[in-house]
Amino acid sequence: MKIKESFDRLTSNLSPGIILMLFVGILLLILSNSLDNKASKSRVNDSGTGIRSLTGKEDNNSWDRSGENATEERFRILLESIEGIGECQVMLSKDMTGVCIVCEGADNSETAKEIRNISMALFDIPAHKVMIVKLKGV
Repeated sequence: MKIKESFDRLTSNLSPGIILMLFVGILLLILSNSLDNKASKSRVNDSGTGIRSLTGKEDNNSWDRSGENATEERFRILLESIEGIGECQVMLSKDMTGVCIVCEGADNSETAKEIRNISMALFDIPAHKVMIVKLKGV
């Protein structure tokens, strides 16, 4: 009974407009959480084994793509969209103080300079914290 009494006391002091706004706010929070879950699930392909990049290319790496790795994925997609870089893999240190990029175009000094400048600008790190190496087998 104490809960009902507390609720009655609370609602007697609030106007119907305020109660409606609280209800709508709670409803919006629930809906936004639901939409976020649907959006993240839609990034997994039909087989549930990877993510399609903006180029339609599927990446089946086995490591987790949530949280901190989402930044790596977005950065990889960005780099691969730049001419001359080609296929690449990206690793960021957990505290965002270092970047390692392995890509096809790393042997071209202008491309490597461009990658270094992008990394320095995006992650606010000095040049010596950016490692760029050529992708194996290219």
